[in-house]
Amino acid sequence: SSSSSSSGSSSSSSSSNSKKELESLVDLGHEIAYSRAVVPNPNAIFVNVGMGFHVEFTLEEAIYFINRRVSYLTNDVLAGRIEKVETVANHLKDSLAIMKSLDDEFQMMRL
Repeated sequence: SSSSSSSGSSSSSSSSNSKKELESLVDLGHEIAYSRAVVPNPNAIFVNVGMGFHVEFTLEEAIYFINRRVSYLTNDVLAGRIEKVETVANHLKDSLAIMKSLDDEFQMMRL
C-alpha cells in the first residue's frame, strides 16, 4: 500500500512539474544564422543583462526586468543620444554659417 501511495505521489508531482516545452530561434551571431532551440522547462530562463552576463529569472521576473530595461533605454539612453545628436547638428549649422561668412569675405577681397 505504501508503494502505491509513493508511486501515486510521484506521478502527481511529475505531472504538476511538467510544463509545456518552449520552442524558440536562437541567434548564433550577428543575426546571420539561427538555430532552433527547445527549452524543456520554461519556468526559468536566462536573460542577457548586458556586458556578457546572463541571469536566471522566472518568467515573471524576466518580464519585469525586460520592461524596466526597455523603459530605461527608451527614456534615458535614447533621450540622451537625441540630445547629443541635436548638439552636434547645431554645431554643424554654426560651422557652416562661419564657413559661408569666411567664403563671402574671401570673395569680397578678390573683387
